[in-house]
Amino acid sequence: MGRQPAEGDIAWDRQRAAQCMRWTLCAGIVAGLVGVGGGMLLGPLMLQMGVLPQVSAATTGTMILTLTRTRTRTRIRTRTLTR
Repeated sequence: MGRQPAEGDIAWDRQRAAQCMRWTLCAGIVAGLVGVGGGMLLGPLMLQMGVLPQVSAATTGTMILTLTRTRTRTRIRTRTLTR
């Protein structure tokens, strides 16, 4: 596209995209079964894929924040939030 890749950019191809989808699916299943946020599982996986640590931390933090917000809103709406 005429743009030079920045340091830490991932060169996406079909194999890497498929690997990312498999890891994300597995992390989602484990997160649902164990009860931990997906960000806790995907952070180390993103580092293994070559994502910069700063990007991995920001992405997982955003995932955890979004999940917590959604879960809290759901509990408030269903009146199952305990004090």
